[in-house]
Order: sequence, then C-alpha cells, then structure tokens
Amino acid sequence: MNNERFGIGIVCGVLLILLGGWVLFSTFALELTPGVQHVEITREIDVYSKRDASWRPQTIDEDGETIPGAWVEPFGRPTPQWSEERERWIHPVPDDLQEVDTDQLTPARTWGIQRSAPATRADEETVYLSWSRTFGLWFAAICTLFVFSFLYRDNPLYKFTEALVVGVSAAYGMVVGFWTMVMPNLIGKLFPSFVARHIIPEHAEQTNLFYLVVLALGIMLLWRLSPVGGWIARWPLAFIIGITAGFRLIAHLEADFAIQIQATILPLVVREDGALDFGMSVRNLAVVLGVLACLTYFFFSIEHKGVVGQTARVGIWVLMITFGAGFAYTVMGRITLLTQRIEFLFGDWLRITDWLGLLHLL
Repeated sequence: MNNERFGIGIVCGVLLILLGGWVLFSTFALELTPGVQHVEITREIDVYSKRDASWRPQTIDEDGETIPGAWVEPFGRPTPQWSEERERWIHPVPDDLQEVDTDQLTPARTWGIQRSAPATRADEETVYLSWSRTFGLWFAAICTLFVFSFLYRDNPLYKFTEALVVGVSAAYGMVVGFWTMVMPNLIGKLFPSFVARHIIPEHAEQTNLFYLVVLALGIMLLWRLSPVGGWIARWPLAFIIGITAGFRLIAHLEADFAIQIQATILPLVVREDGALDFGMSVRNLAVVLGVLACLTYFFFSIEHKGVVGQTARVGIWVLMITFGAGFAYTVMGRITLLTQRIEFLFGDWLRITDWLGLLHLL
C-alpha cells in the first residue's frame, strides 16, 4: 500500500511539473498565457430604479392598436383585462401614462453584455481580462481532472466532484423549477396582480381559485419531511403518479405503438417517375420482413420449429443488430463527450491548440 501511494505521488508530481513548465514556457516564450479568459463588451444597458420610473414594454390596447413602450411611474402597470373580441388578456392603456426624458434620470446600474474574445485581441480597448471567467475556467479544468482520476480507481477527489455536480444540478433544477413552474403557474394564478407588479412584468392572468387545490396538494406533499404524519404525502404522490402514468400511456401509444405501425406499412414496390426505385424497394422489403421476423420470435403459441423456428432465428439476428447499433450510438455519444472535454483541456485551458496553430503558420 505504501509503495502504491508512493507511485501515485510520483505520477502526480511529474504531472504538476509538466503543467507548471508548460505554463511558464507558453507565458514567457510563446506569449500565450494558459487559462486566461478575455471578454469584450458588445452592448450596455442602463437599468433605472423603480423609485424613479420603470419601462413599460410594447403592448396592444383594446382596439388592437400597438402602443409603443414608454417610461411610466412606478406601479403604473394596469391590471390585465379580458377582451371578448380578441379572446385574450390585454394590458389596457393607463390614464397616467407619461413619457419621461431618460436624460433626467440617473441609472441605478449599467449592465454590460459580454462575449468571449480571443487572447490575441487583449491589446484592444474594448477587450479586458475577466477574472471571474478565468477562475471558472481553472475550476472547471481541475474538476475535469478530478473526474478523470476515476480511471485509476475510486478516490476522494472523484467523490468530491461527483457530489458537487449532483448538488449543483439539484439546486439549479430546483431554482429553475420554482421560477418557471411554481411562480407563474401557482403563485401567478392565485395572485396575478402581485406577480405582474413585482416579479414578472409580462404576466397576464386572472385569479383562479381552483389552484388552491394545487397549493393544498403541494403542502401535503411536503408533509413527507415531517417526522409525524408522513402518510399524508401519499395522497398527492398517488395523484401525481396516476396523472403522469395516464399522460405517459397516451404518449407512448402515439409515439411507440401507432407511429411504429404506421412506419412499417410501406410499399414493397416503389416507383419514381414511372421507373422502379430498386434501392427503396429493397429497403422497404427488408424493414417489413425484419419486423415480421421479430414478431415471430415473440410469438410463443407455436413451437419454434421448421419455418417458424428459422424465421424466429432471423428475428434474433435483427434484434441483435438493432441492439448493437443502439449501443454503438450510445458509445459514440460518450466518445463525443470525451473529445469535448479533451478539447476543453488542451484548447481553452492549456491553449496547446493555439501553439500548434502558431507552429503551423511558421
């Protein structure tokens, strides 16, 4: 065990020496600093405080005419109203709509729209070093190396990265789910005016008290976290499972059953411009015979002997070819992910590809 750890330490030390040597060589000799990210400001947006004025986007009035955007007093956005003629929710024109000269207002802050810029443009005035992106680049590269360490064996570095990815993904999914599902579809249905005024300006809904049932089911679902009365969560959970199973059943019947039957009903003789299309005819014949052979393999009411047995054996070959193609497609996708990570390490991080490009020019 000690010899094994000593060997691992030697390998890690050699890799660190090579990495440090490449960083120094590329920085001073090639003038290509690895792991540095530059950005440029493409556009700036002034953001004004709600205490001064707020921007009201372009809307449509009751007569169907377009109202251009304007600066209005805070909370001047009217409550959406239902138009029977247009059959949609609209924002009527407020009485206190005021055109405000933006030169008289002081922006609360200014947002800069950034995009990545190559290091070769570092001398330009609009391009500057981004420390946040540089730190993110190094952190992503180190986490990638931690994941690759699993190729040797399971270790604390890999476990740390795995837990980090799972935790960040769960947190991101929770935040996105809250702002895209809970806020507009639950809170926005119960308190539409509050959501339109303070959270989602373009939200246009009418109060729907039916969603109180949804709120109650959600609270019952959270009861699972309580040490007492956990059985209460079973009712909304059963409701969710039943509804989801019903939707999935219909989706699978349409996508995996009906569509596949429709895709199998093919003409065995294909003609194009009055002439026989031999290639398409052979393709359609192979698809129909392959499907029939696979169905014969799964038909167990007749013993698989003679012609039925030979047909079932052909069905096995068709199934194996299909599974092999699916597995190869999955492996190809994983190899693509691997090549992307390697390209990230050697290109974006170490910038070896830039050095090779300069070497090619020389």
